[in-house]
Amino acid sequence: TNTDSLEIFKLTGSDLVRVLKFKPFDPTYNKYGSFSDARLSEENGRLYVYAISEFTIYKYDISDLASAKLEKKVKNTYWDWYYRIDKFGNRIATVGNKGMKIWDTDLNTLDSYSFKPSNRYSVRSNSSEQFIFGIDGSNLQIFDRWTRNITKEFSLDYSNLDTNHKVYYDLIRN
Repeated sequence: TNTDSLEIFKLTGSDLVRVLKFKPFDPTYNKYGSFSDARLSEENGRLYVYAISEFTIYKYDISDLASAKLEKKVKNTYWDWYYRIDKFGNRIATVGNKGMKIWDTDLNTLDSYSFKPSNRYSVRSNSSEQFIFGIDGSNLQIFDRWTRNITKEFSLDYSNLDTNHKVYYDLIRN
């Protein structure tokens, strides 16, 4: 999605071939928007891509790589700008300016958290069911979904705080 379009590529031999490219269309304003993040998900033998554009989350069925079928689209009305979409545990999650939301496959909100580190792009779970990680200034914060609190915070020594650092969590070693 770094081109503002959602692009899907397929490995053909040793070549990476683009098989889909499209932008979200908003019929209300009769214009195309831009995607900012996407996450693939396999559900019941089908391949889906969840994508975000500003205040909207989209779910497309891309099981047939020749076309994308819009399954669901949810636009929020509370001005929650989505920065990222990811999988936290086995659920889709959005990271926005109002915090985080966990969604089911029908795009209903299941839970939300007020965890809002300053670098929204750093927020990751790395498949952890319990912990969410984020960078707030020069601190690494660990948010526990079960207690709904920041459980640990570590100071980090960066030479440049203005970059989008990300956290890696080793799920095997916990």
